[in-house]
Amino acid sequence: MTRPVGARLASLLVPLSALMLILRDVDLWLYPRFWAEGATVYLAAAVTGSDSASVLTAPHLGYYALLANLGGWMAASLPLERAPVATLGLSLLAQMLPILVVVTGSAEIWKTAERKAVACSILLLFGQTGELHLTIAFSQFHMTVLAALIYVEFGALAPNGLRTVREGPLLAGLALAGFSSPQACLLMPAFWLRRLRSRRPADRAASLVLTATVLVQASAVILSPGGGTADRFALPDNPADRVWEFVQAMVAYPLFGDLSSRDGWLLPAAVTFGSVIFLVIQARIAWRGPHRDWLAITWFVSLGSTLAMPDMTGGAEVYLMACALLALLLLALATDPRHPMIWRRAAAVLLAAGIVIQAALWPGRMTDFHDPEWPKWRDEVRAWRAGERDDLRIHPQGSDASLSVTLPERLRTSGP
Repeated sequence: MTRPVGARLASLLVPLSALMLILRDVDLWLYPRFWAEGATVYLAAAVTGSDSASVLTAPHLGYYALLANLGGWMAASLPLERAPVATLGLSLLAQMLPILVVVTGSAEIWKTAERKAVACSILLLFGQTGELHLTIAFSQFHMTVLAALIYVEFGALAPNGLRTVREGPLLAGLALAGFSSPQACLLMPAFWLRRLRSRRPADRAASLVLTATVLVQASAVILSPGGGTADRFALPDNPADRVWEFVQAMVAYPLFGDLSSRDGWLLPAAVTFGSVIFLVIQARIAWRGPHRDWLAITWFVSLGSTLAMPDMTGGAEVYLMACALLALLLLALATDPRHPMIWRRAAAVLLAAGIVIQAALWPGRMTDFHDPEWPKWRDEVRAWRAGERDDLRIHPQGSDASLSVTLPERLRTSGP
């Protein structure tokens, strides 16, 4: 039997998405590299750890990150020259998991192949800065996106209360997200609130899973109070500026990126006009629904994450989930016949503009996060083994940051 065109399109979205991620920076696959904490924290901890259990369960940087620990452990299990392949491959998997939720999902927002294609485009483009691309330490923020999408998907799971086979993989993904990302744990109240309203067994299981991850993350914070947490939740010197930056991050950045900071008046004016419309649309969803819970999650998680950042500075990684979920809200509004046509068309136009803008910005966002002149890991290992270097340089390199990692002497003559 011939498969419908929609089914064939959906089946192609996974390999096409993976291909787009790979082609975004082919040099990463020709010359795999470690990025920042991927080597200085997680690889270093793995090669000095006493056993696998201690490596996989150790908290770092003031929280617990299972996925990053796993990346370091896998890298330490490979010959040193090929160690970055492990973190690179695992980072690709982390960015593909949200795509898999969409492609295999049955939620109304991505129920058709066409909607799945748009949703995958959103996940590939919106908020995806170079620092977030295939770096194991920053995979925790992709895990927050995963947790948000699982929340959306659970909303359509077993409305009659019966258990389904999809519940198991989604719960496993939710557990991975919570154990890998403190930010993902901030979704726990949303799962419990929906459980109290719906009384569905699926929501109860998801709530309990995320509660377990919250307890683990809380224990990690208590047991390892360092890692730069001393200045978190402290009132900054310029709170009004921080509030304004946060509002901009929620109504301008998701669709328009940094266009508002460009020279001239036309682009900033267009961004301001589009941002006002976007804010009005968000206000309407908050007032009338549906999906006001998605909107609440977006603002609550983003605000909580910003407050927890040193000096409340936020950052592209903090707002990755907001970019994805707010764009998906526009898709939901544009395809929902319960809304008046004027609102649906406004959402569709904004989303289309956002996709075009994000696609145009996507390649350029790698500029500050890749330089062919930066050292290649294999060359660094070769020089280190030859005694020409005391440490191994990693990415990034530059005037602001030139990072390196010091490994045990026993590795000079043998694999990890």
